[in-house]
Amino acid sequence: MKKSCLRSGGKFFLWCSLVSLSLGTAIDSSYAQTIYPFNAVYDVSLLATPITPEVFKVTATGTLVDAPYGLTFLARSSYSRVNPTTGIRTEGADAAQFGLNEFPILTDSFFGSGDNKLFGTSQLTAVANLQKLTASGEGTFTITGGTGQFTNAIGTLQILNTYTLNLDPTLPSSVRSSISGSIQISQKVSEPNTGIGIAFLLFGASLFLKRQRKQILLQVVK
Repeated sequence: MKKSCLRSGGKFFLWCSLVSLSLGTAIDSSYAQTIYPFNAVYDVSLLATPITPEVFKVTATGTLVDAPYGLTFLARSSYSRVNPTTGIRTEGADAAQFGLNEFPILTDSFFGSGDNKLFGTSQLTAVANLQKLTASGEGTFTITGGTGQFTNAIGTLQILNTYTLNLDPTLPSSVRSSISGSIQISQKVSEPNTGIGIAFLLFGASLFLKRQRKQILLQVVK
């Protein structure tokens, strides 16, 4: 009986060893996030073109030679309207927020000469000082995707703008645009699936115990 138990115990320990290896080889998929900090100041040229007497389409293009990740150029498009009571100008990607439903949602992008690109939409507010022909504004750029290093990118960048206005509305205004925040990239990785290994271990233990009970009963009968 003792030898039989030892043989069974040896088989069980062999089973446990194989299951332990399965803890490392049973693979499941999960996602890891990589964070890329972003901090840059672009020189931007901004032009507002009227769509209606109250609503404008804003087009902005900017450059920064040593921009992080090779994102040398900025291109922004949005809709804009000034509140006549407060003097606050609001910009947004969706014209519906200004009562215009037939216009498309506009997007922004950061890009350069390489594969890296960022896409998203912006929302800003600004207040003008018409005596000094300046304005200051702030807002956010919500990242919706990208290419190259920024495939599947998400995140939010903060925007702080300082404007030098032009008396002639047909000419562009100059903007110093400070943009900061972080870019998040989700990447699929593989990791051990310990749940599967534990399930096999419990199953093997139950078989071992059943076999042990059966062998003990046989020995008693003999």
